[in-house]
Amino acid sequence: MKDVIKKYRKPLKLTAQLLLVAVIVWLMYGRLEAGFYQAIEKVNLFSWQILTTVLIFSIAVMVSGLLWGRLVGQLDPAFRKIMPAESIKVHVLSWLLKYIPGQAGTVLSKMSWGAKNNLSKKVTASSLIYENIFLASSSVLLAIPAVGLTALVSFGEDPSLLIPLVMTIAVIPLLIPGILMTIVNLGLNVLRRKPFDENHVLRPRQIIDNQLLYLLPRIINGIGFVVIVWFFYQPTVFESFQLVGAYALAGIVGILAIFVPSGIGVREAIIIVVAGPIIGYDVAAATAIVARFCATLADVFLALFYSIIRFNNAKS
Repeated sequence: MKDVIKKYRKPLKLTAQLLLVAVIVWLMYGRLEAGFYQAIEKVNLFSWQILTTVLIFSIAVMVSGLLWGRLVGQLDPAFRKIMPAESIKVHVLSWLLKYIPGQAGTVLSKMSWGAKNNLSKKVTASSLIYENIFLASSSVLLAIPAVGLTALVSFGEDPSLLIPLVMTIAVIPLLIPGILMTIVNLGLNVLRRKPFDENHVLRPRQIIDNQLLYLLPRIINGIGFVVIVWFFYQPTVFESFQLVGAYALAGIVGILAIFVPSGIGVREAIIIVVAGPIIGYDVAAATAIVARFCATLADVFLALFYSIIRFNNAKS
């Protein structure tokens, strides 16, 4: 039996991913109404809004890359200075590898970079842990005050989405160094690896600084989402704030769906559930699909950007 599972592990994993996406799509389908198809017809795929959103989404990824490079420098001050272009390049490649084999590709990419550059595995792993912690906590900090009880009521209607939401909120206590070290070391102990020590965690002041800075890429992404919403609906200032929070929450839940390529389907489901009460479920569904389209175009742009940097580095 083990030999069979080992032999067909990849097809089985792909089948499981497709089934998960199919279930999420089925859950989304129940939200769709006739107004959804009318809303999609309003979109001009070559409009300035689309191009602006693609640029905004791309900038958010680059800013995250700069912040990740800053994290590495704080965790290992003795390590050589990572130039902005390098931290963006490494992060962009890691970001693009979320498609194959899912979010796990982002981890393997940065771990590989760390090994090639003689960076401690624990420092690289710690930077990845903190990166996801700050992304999750930033998203929650934006989402909770923005969508509030509306989100809780909506999630109650779709209980299957409570699990990734709880996972996201559960990340926040890891901001406390003692809790993070305890949990990580429990895992390392099971794997019979050397434990983390105080040199592998950030100081309280560094945690606060990074927490504030990691709000920036979440806000930038949210602004891009609001631009898309304007295709279908003119939100008020407060509604725009709510939508920024809704998209931040959807983004991190999609990222934490580590076995789903690029969080396909997960982010869209969260957008519909959280933004639906604000702008209507049909408009939320249409906006979610256009946002996915823009995010994919942004990834194409980032792939070209990465190729240009690699080409220039090869020439020099």
